[in-house]
Amino acid sequence: MNNESFLRSMRTALAEGLLFRFTAKGYSMSPFIKNDDVLTVAPASRHALRLGDIAVFIHPVTRDLCVHRIVGVMRGNVLVKADNGFDQDGVIRLADILGVIVYVQRGKTVISWGLGIERVIIAFLSRVCFFPLVLYPLRRGRAYLRNKAGRNKINFKV
Repeated sequence: MNNESFLRSMRTALAEGLLFRFTAKGYSMSPFIKNDDVLTVAPASRHALRLGDIAVFIHPVTRDLCVHRIVGVMRGNVLVKADNGFDQDGVIRLADILGVIVYVQRGKTVISWGLGIERVIIAFLSRVCFFPLVLYPLRRGRAYLRNKAGRNKINFKV
């Protein structure tokens, strides 16, 4: 399915008040949403948008479908940002929000962390770039240790 067909299907389902499921691609919302997680979107019209909710919208500049957290709520607009990114997407009109993530499924497990009341704290930490500042060095350190462990292995040939 191409992007236009996918977006048309999503808009149609959400406009009819149905839930829509799709597979996440990318790491911008890590660690709460990871690549290949299955996301369930509820129509924004059925959901009062709140600080910390994860919104699905079309980016006003790039026209890409985005799944990012609401880190600020203003009259008729929201400020959105990826949890694992440094830059904010900017102000998005409430009318441009297609839906809100209500379930995250990773394999056979439903992930609820990041969608409950803790979402407000996560929104604050995301807004001050906590996650990229902490996660990047951890990932680099883990990669370094994995690489170092790989070099210290002795390979025997028989």
